[in-house]
Amino acid sequence: MSKIHLVTFKEQGHQKNKENLNRHLSRHANSSKSKKCKMKNELSHLPRVFIIEDADEELLDDLRKDPNVLAVEDNRETTTIDMAQHQPEWSHPMIGVEQFHSRGYTGRGVKVGVIDTGCGNHVDLVWAGRYTSYPNSTLPPSADKEMHGTKVAGIIAMRDNDKGYVGVAPECLLYGVKADDNRGLWGVDSEIAAINWLVSQGVQIINCSFGDFEDSIARYNAYLDAYTKHNVLFIVSAGNLGHVEGIDVNNSILRSPAKYAFVLNVGAVTKTKYLYSYSSRGSGLGVVAPSGVMSTDVHGDNYYGNDYNAIGSGYSTFGGTSCAAPHVTGLAALYKQMYPTKTAFQLREMIEGNTEDLGKDGVDRQFGYGLVKAPWVSPISYKGKLTSDAILIPSNATTATGVIPSGGYGIHFKFQPTKTGTYTLAPFNFNSAVHVYDTSYAELAYNDIDGAVEMEMFAGQPYFIKVSGKTNNDSGNMILRVFHPQ
Repeated sequence: MSKIHLVTFKEQGHQKNKENLNRHLSRHANSSKSKKCKMKNELSHLPRVFIIEDADEELLDDLRKDPNVLAVEDNRETTTIDMAQHQPEWSHPMIGVEQFHSRGYTGRGVKVGVIDTGCGNHVDLVWAGRYTSYPNSTLPPSADKEMHGTKVAGIIAMRDNDKGYVGVAPECLLYGVKADDNRGLWGVDSEIAAINWLVSQGVQIINCSFGDFEDSIARYNAYLDAYTKHNVLFIVSAGNLGHVEGIDVNNSILRSPAKYAFVLNVGAVTKTKYLYSYSSRGSGLGVVAPSGVMSTDVHGDNYYGNDYNAIGSGYSTFGGTSCAAPHVTGLAALYKQMYPTKTAFQLREMIEGNTEDLGKDGVDRQFGYGLVKAPWVSPISYKGKLTSDAILIPSNATTATGVIPSGGYGIHFKFQPTKTGTYTLAPFNFNSAVHVYDTSYAELAYNDIDGAVEMEMFAGQPYFIKVSGKTNNDSGNMILRVFHPQ
């Protein structure tokens, strides 16, 4: 197998960098101890990054000493982010997708790209263009053994017809790149070649539901150049590292490209607005979006490799932050149709600005700016405060009231005790579940049946209390009493 290296130059200027690289290749053409090195992909739309094949150490060392070269790297493999499976049919109302559609915003004419494991044929998907970026692959873009890319595409762009489900942006122009080897693995060279092709097609919104523990200078600069030179907004899965042993759960955004400051990364929430335990989090988290909905399946003959052109017609649940990210990608397409001249930075600001604040007030490590919302949707009131009520018997109780809407949503309260001791949290007048979290939104205590929560709390330590219905159909006036230690 050929050895691939990535060469990144310091300055933009494709032709100048290409000529510089060719001088190195020519100088070593006769002295190479391995096969003759060649430029495998010059990536004309990404002016700093080049892919070379079969370079020996003498040439690589020469390139590393070139003052114009930023980095010479071995190719790396990356992988898709693991999926989870949950129940569907709730995400559109939750984030207000129908508010866009009813106003005629369906993503029409907006070019949206997906870099993933394949772009399967399906009765509910229309592809504007497809490409295979994996080097020397004979597989067509439609091959999707992992069934990941086709599901990501479905969340974004399932058509509004009499079949299955409707995507967030059902009339967008969908461009897909198969970047993997049909096993969910690919190199950085394949990833940046995918970006280069999508840029060449005029795509300005790209979904990336994958991540890599180690970064690459070539990868970073490819993303950065696409963003700065071609106005590309990257929507990236935050990652599924929230429950991995040995990783700090509240600083678990470790992978690239999710950690790049100029991309918009996305965590995952349930239909009751809980943060999924697996969802990565940290100071760089952007927004959160629904996870666990129905999406498009590839045909069985595609999965088994019998016929990559077979047209799928089935659907199944799809979850993880891989599912949350394409919800936001679809929203970005809707905003882009509304405001076609907005830059990638402005689109990101609009998405972050139209959110429902969850968890701690303001931007936090668990929910980022919050749950993405349509601009016409008034967020359901979930915040409140606990106030002393001297009329209550016993008089050492604190009470909170609110109205819980149907749909499984809860109300969040902040409580900061002034005394250390055992507190009792008791719901009244409502069939309620009570959950208590610390400031990192780790669950400390809960009741899922009738009855109170009893737990030790510490003076001056803020806590977050969520009261919700036990089922999605429970709604009504809620009273929560917090009994203080004597």
